Amino acid sequence: MTQSHSPIIAKQQKIIHITEIKSSTTFKVKHLKGLKRFQSLSDTVKDGFLIYNGERHEFSNGLLALNYKEMGAALG
Repeated sequence: MTQSHSPIIAKQQKIIHITEIKSSTTFKVKHLKGLKRFQSLSDTVKDGFLIYNGERHEFSNGLLALNYKEMGAALG
């Protein structure tokens, strides 16, 4: 199965939230590479979400990897 790569950028009151979608069922640290890159570009990028088909992982740097079934609750 090939992995999709779809960054989504949402701006809310001068804070940018980045969401990336992967088709993988297994979490890999390399999936966070794009989200970390966006965080390094600006102080207005506070949160990053990796949506995929696996288990939830929370990170101290504001990144969150979660199953697509949790997406609605997490993104508001």
